[in-house]
Amino acid sequence: MRQAVGRTLMLSALAVLALAGCAEAESEPSIAEFVFEQLGPQSCELMPVEMDGPRLRAITAENPDAPVAQGTLSGGLEGAFFGGGVYGADADGGLIVGVQGAMVSAADDSVQHLCLLAVSLGPVSPEGEDAAIVPEADMDTAAEGSFIAPYQIWEKDEAGAPRRLAIGTASSGTARFALNAAGQLSGTLEVELSQDDAKALPLTATLTLPLAENIISPVPRLKQNDTQEIAE
Repeated sequence: MRQAVGRTLMLSALAVLALAGCAEAESEPSIAEFVFEQLGPQSCELMPVEMDGPRLRAITAENPDAPVAQGTLSGGLEGAFFGGGVYGADADGGLIVGVQGAMVSAADDSVQHLCLLAVSLGPVSPEGEDAAIVPEADMDTAAEGSFIAPYQIWEKDEAGAPRRLAIGTASSGTARFALNAAGQLSGTLEVELSQDDAKALPLTATLTLPLAENIISPVPRLKQNDTQEIAE
């Protein structure tokens, strides 16, 4: 069932790291396309053009305590990640965590954009323990509490228009999330993002998510019998 998210996907990050703009999903949706479509365009918004590599590095260096998601990239892109994140949880143990932001190349400060989700398979209790991120092909046999991790990678062309480079699900990885007494979630994601394009190299992203807000509702749920639904 298709249903819009009740509240916009806002980032608990610096105000200057607000994101804008995304494109529509393709036809014949895969699991990744299904989840992003259900969450709406706010689930994959791109940095404004003025938020280039040097400015992002300077802002985060000047504000070391700001609640900004950060991380490192290796493989197809060597560099750093700057962005923000949110999560959604329901009473039945469903959990989804979203991270979106800029991937800044260490070589030349060029910027690409990553939108990454971790969607639980079955109920999960986020208590800081490691949980496996499994490929889509293994979701039916994965342990309860594992995650599927849909992602998109974008860039902007010379005119500033968004152009999607890849969409898919992570081939492997580890998620670790914990909730504090105030209901805020923090954690880490380490994922291998294999891309279908033969010219693209696999990308490894290790991301730290600081105190995300619980605002995604309803929570998308992926069952382990190849069905897709939105939890009420």
